[in-house]
Amino acid sequence: MILYKPKIVLVEFNFTIPSDISYVQKRDFDTNHGNSLLALVNLGKQKGYELVTTTECNGFFVRKEYFHLFEIEDNSIDTLWDTQGETPRVMQMYDGTLVLSSDFRMPWNGWKVGKLDLQKVPKFARQFGDSTDVSFFKKVLLLDYNRIIKMRE
Repeated sequence: MILYKPKIVLVEFNFTIPSDISYVQKRDFDTNHGNSLLALVNLGKQKGYELVTTTECNGFFVRKEYFHLFEIEDNSIDTLWDTQGETPRVMQMYDGTLVLSSDFRMPWNGWKVGKLDLQKVPKFARQFGDSTDVSFFKKVLLLDYNRIIKMRE
């Protein structure tokens, strides 16, 4: 049962989460991760709200029946939210190395995080099948060499 339906709602979100990721913090008062703007937009739509503007870390939503008053043609996140630069992405290399797409500074404490600072897998364990076995490459090269020699004969 809904007792109160405000016309406008302001919700803070974690601005370090990229706009295409829907992240909802677990329900736990000891956790302080925040939610993504996309997750809030999705929740807003479920509850009958539309995004009308943002600040760096706040989303402003209005009841759907008032949305037309803002004369907004496109209220997508990419249109309404200036992400202040690209959020680094995590990539996994074939050998298990984790690489960030760019260095960055953590906004809350200013600590620098480098492209290779997220390693979970120790260096000695970062391997991809036979690619780290030099004898594998020697075998391939030898097969190619023998094939070329046979073609010349």
